[in-house]
Amino acid sequence: MLCLVRQADSVIIEVEVDSKAKGKQCLDKVCENLGIIESDYMGLQYVGPHGEHLWLNLRNQIRRQLPGPPPYRLQLRVKFFVPPHLILQDITRHYFYLDVRRAFIENRLRTSSTDLMCHLTSLIAQIELGDLEESVGSATALLQYPKYLPTNCLVNCSEDPEHPPQIRVRWRSGGSSDANSNNHNSADEVVSDSRDEEQQQVCIETDRTAMVHLCQKVLKEHLLLRGTKINAVIYQFLKEASELEDFGMEQYFVKNRNGETLRIGVGPTGILIHDLNLHLKHNIPYASVHLATHAGRCFFLNFVNDSGDSSALGFKLENCHSASALYRAVTEKHAFYSCETVRNAVTSQYIRDLKGTIASLFNENTALGKNYVFDIQKTCREVYDHTRRVMYQMESVGKHNLINSTPLEPVDDDDELNNSKERGCHAASCQDIKEQLAAFQDSMLCRICMDSDVSTVFFPCRHVACCSTCAPLCQNCPLCRSSISDTQHVYLPYTGCEISRFKKERKSSLNSLVKTRS
Repeated sequence: MLCLVRQADSVIIEVEVDSKAKGKQCLDKVCENLGIIESDYMGLQYVGPHGEHLWLNLRNQIRRQLPGPPPYRLQLRVKFFVPPHLILQDITRHYFYLDVRRAFIENRLRTSSTDLMCHLTSLIAQIELGDLEESVGSATALLQYPKYLPTNCLVNCSEDPEHPPQIRVRWRSGGSSDANSNNHNSADEVVSDSRDEEQQQVCIETDRTAMVHLCQKVLKEHLLLRGTKINAVIYQFLKEASELEDFGMEQYFVKNRNGETLRIGVGPTGILIHDLNLHLKHNIPYASVHLATHAGRCFFLNFVNDSGDSSALGFKLENCHSASALYRAVTEKHAFYSCETVRNAVTSQYIRDLKGTIASLFNENTALGKNYVFDIQKTCREVYDHTRRVMYQMESVGKHNLINSTPLEPVDDDDELNNSKERGCHAASCQDIKEQLAAFQDSMLCRICMDSDVSTVFFPCRHVACCSTCAPLCQNCPLCRSSISDTQHVYLPYTGCEISRFKKERKSSLNSLVKTRS
C-alpha cells in the first residue's frame, strides 16, 4: 500500500507499508527517512470528506480512516508544539520552523504590534534569503518581503504615532473546513461594496503605500541580522513565536447556543474562545477542565470559571468529523502538556464498528473492529526524557565503535571515559542498570531549567522539583499544580560537584592505565 506524505516544504515522500499497517508505522518510516528521533511531536494529517484537515490516528489502520483506494495522500505536520529549548534535534527544530512560518503567513499566529510582525518577517527573510548587503540586493529583497508577510491583511498607513498601523486579519480554521468562513460577518474582511470607484482606488493606493512602508521596516531589521547563523535565527524565531498567544494552537469555528459564530483555539496553555472580532470570551486553562464530550456535531465542555463555580458550554460544529477532531484535540493536548503520564483511561478508550460489536457479544476481548479514540502515548516530559536517552545511546554506540577501531589514547572527555570503561558489556542486566541510572539522573534535574540539580522542597505538597534559582519564580508546583505556600532548601546525598569530582578521578585513573599499557 502506497502512501504519499507531503512535507511542509512541499517535498513528497513515498512510503510503502502493508495493507493492514497502522498510522504509526507510516510515521516511523517517514521520520526514519528524515532522521527525526523526536517523532512524538509529529503527526500525519489528511483531508476529510468535507474539506476539513484531520489528524490520522496512529494506533488504527490507515485504510479504515482514509476514504477511497490507495495511494493515500498525507501531510507531515507538527502536532504538539513546545518551546525551542526543549527540542534537541536541529532537523526537528527546522520542521517546527516550517509549520510556525506557515501559520504566521496564513494569519493564524497573531502578533501584538506591527513592529513585532516586521521583526518576525525579517527573521524569516534571513533564513530564506541569507545575509543581505546594504548596497547590493536590497531591491530584490524588497520584492520578496511581501510573500513573507501575513496574507490577506489590510494595513492602515497613518503616520500619526497615536494611531500606528493596525493589522486586520481574517482568521482561518486549522482543524475544520474554511467553507464556513464565508458566512463570517466581520467588518474587516472586505471593502464595502457601497464605495464608489474613486474611493476604492484611493484605498488600493493607500494599502500599497503601507505595504512599501512595512517592507522598508523589514529591510532595516534584515540588515541588522547580517552574519547570524541560520540555526541561531531559527531558534530566535521559534523562541519569540512561542511567546505569542496563538503559538501551536489548533483553531475551530463553532456556533454557540445563540447561533453566534466563535473561534475555539486549543493550544499548549489551554482553550481560548474568541468571537469573530477576536474579543476574548473565555480563557480556560487545562487545570480548570472537568469534562469534555461530544455527540454528533456537538461538543460540550464543563469547567471551573474564575469565580470558582462550575460552568458548562455547548457548541455545534460543521460536521461530526470536526466535532470528533475538537474532542481529540482537547483531550490529547490536555494529557500531553498538563499530565506527568498519560492515564490508562485515555490510552484504552476505544469504539467498535458493527462487525466488532457483533463479535464482542461472543468474545469480549476480541480485537476485531476495535478503533482507539486517542493515539497519544507520551507526555511532553516523557518525550523529552526519551529523546535524551536515545541520543545518548546513539552517541555511546558511535564512540564505542570509534574506540574499538583506533588505538588506545588518553581520554579527554567524560563520555569517552564512561564508554571505554563499559565497552564489551552487553548483558541485559547491565542495560537495565544503565537505563535506571539514566532515569535517576534525569529525575534529579530541575523541572524548569533542566540544567541544575533539584534542591528545593515545596509546601504543602512536599515535592522536590526545582533548583534554588528557579524555585522563587514558581507560584504553583510544576508537578501537581498546587499553590506553593512555603519553600525550603534541601541537601541531597549526591550533588553535581561530587559527581564531577568522581568522574575526574575515574578519568585520571584510566589515563594512567593507558600510559602504562603503551
